[in-house]
Amino acid sequence: MVGQLVDSVRSLQTDTGAWSAWSGGPDDLDATVTSYLALRISGTGSEDITLRAAAKFVEQNGGIGGTDPFTRCLVALMTGNSPRTNPGFLPEMLLLPPWLGNHYNDHPAWARVIALPTSVTLAAHATDRLPVSVNLDELDLSAGFRRGAASASSLSHVTSSVMRLLDRMGVRPWRQSALRASREWLLDRSSGSDGPGASALALVRLMIALTAADESPDAANTTRVLQTLNELIWEDAGQAIVAPEEISVWDTANVLNALSTSGMDSQSNRVLKAASWLLDQEVQDQGEWQIRNPNVRASGWSRSRAGRHYPDVANSGCVLTALQYLRDDQDDDAVPQGGRQSLAGSELLDAALLAAATQRGLAWILSMQNGDGGWSYWDKVPKKNPEPASALAGLSSSVDGSAAEPTALALSALRGFGYGKGAPAVEKALQYLLGSQNESGMWDTPDCNDVTYVTCRVLQSLRGIRDETVHASRIKASHRLVGQGNSDGGWGQGVQAVSNPQSTSWAVMGLLCGEGSHQASVDGGINYLIREQKSDGSWTADSCPAPRAPGLVSYTNDLASIYYPLMALGEYHRTPSE
Repeated sequence: MVGQLVDSVRSLQTDTGAWSAWSGGPDDLDATVTSYLALRISGTGSEDITLRAAAKFVEQNGGIGGTDPFTRCLVALMTGNSPRTNPGFLPEMLLLPPWLGNHYNDHPAWARVIALPTSVTLAAHATDRLPVSVNLDELDLSAGFRRGAASASSLSHVTSSVMRLLDRMGVRPWRQSALRASREWLLDRSSGSDGPGASALALVRLMIALTAADESPDAANTTRVLQTLNELIWEDAGQAIVAPEEISVWDTANVLNALSTSGMDSQSNRVLKAASWLLDQEVQDQGEWQIRNPNVRASGWSRSRAGRHYPDVANSGCVLTALQYLRDDQDDDAVPQGGRQSLAGSELLDAALLAAATQRGLAWILSMQNGDGGWSYWDKVPKKNPEPASALAGLSSSVDGSAAEPTALALSALRGFGYGKGAPAVEKALQYLLGSQNESGMWDTPDCNDVTYVTCRVLQSLRGIRDETVHASRIKASHRLVGQGNSDGGWGQGVQAVSNPQSTSWAVMGLLCGEGSHQASVDGGINYLIREQKSDGSWTADSCPAPRAPGLVSYTNDLASIYYPLMALGEYHRTPSE
């Protein structure tokens, strides 16, 4: 298997010596450094022609210091405690009182699952168990190093600086207590949660940290992590491919949305089985989100089937939207798609369980709304939110703040279940979305791949709202979408970018929810999708990555390349022509 993985990595190198973050994407420094490191660990020497070409690309594009904090964490993990690559997060930060700042919980969920396992491994000096050849002396670890922005909180900044200074001096009076607390955290996460998105990189760090914490390779927690990693590896044409994340809940919800939008009977066995499976995935255990949102009943859905600590708002909104099609009591005016179907007598889906789960999910989403009216992905932003000093140099934000995508998906779910204009949560969400529209007319989300996707989600959440300001906002977005279309009728990732099925689907769905006379553009997009559909009914995924949440990686998703076009075709079929 290792040999197959090595061959796969080699085959994906571009002519420039680099690697892309997703199939068909541009050369990417982080993907190149990660691939370089993987080949070195596998036993490839630095004089190998493949690595020499990669090293040249890394040197010309900022060096390892120019990578993001997650890549630097991985380099630090595999090469030793280098002051230039070490992210600076110490295990002792887990013990700090919140008022001092730089506490573990002050950082976003996707940073927490990376930083703590890395710091535990480095503190336990576990890197000497790796081959000595993986020292990367041939690369400049300091070139282009980006330091994090200064903290808005002077106390937080001082706390961070003092702790790092003491660590460099070898003064670590709380190290053993911190490692014990960290070990408990690691065991808890490895027993039932793989972190946001159940990413392969988070699992790798968790596995190495468990080893550093002297957890036996045969222990149940270690075995489960290895099993989850193995499930992400699949063979294709003699090569081994690693799926970056396990997002079966997200995919299932979107497939169910696509099938329902396309007119599949909500009483069909496939729909009912998928809905029943989604109900089983509801998170009802305590999670890290409760630290900032206590005294709220647990609910929500994570992107993976093993993410009990990490339900996220965007995914929960997507699941609840999919479940709307199955309600017995739905208001036809509130739900623009899907017919009323009775679940009475169904052996595959219990109507009472469906009602209870949706009520819990809606209550959880409402409780997670931030003071500015928006929603974050995994956390609730506190009312008083001084920006803590980031322990991860180069992290774009130290807080999981409000963003357009989770806000739009939460709003769509609420509106589908009868929360109309005038409801406080809806009004606050509208204010946030209208205020976050950029000058071009689009919406974006930090670290998300495609503004067309985010804009589509927002326009879907605004559909049918009778308000002059919302009307003007939709017109502005629709004009921008039309202006980004290509002569072949499709859309790409940005102005004049090569058309691809996913971006085209998002643009078409956005226009169908927007304002203005754009029937010609919509028709052109639909014709493009019809032309690009393959004989087996699918569309190619190589030219466009699946949208991602912050902290998750870019990758192409064959299933997403089918369900988004199917959604667009279904929406088009259901929407009267102008």
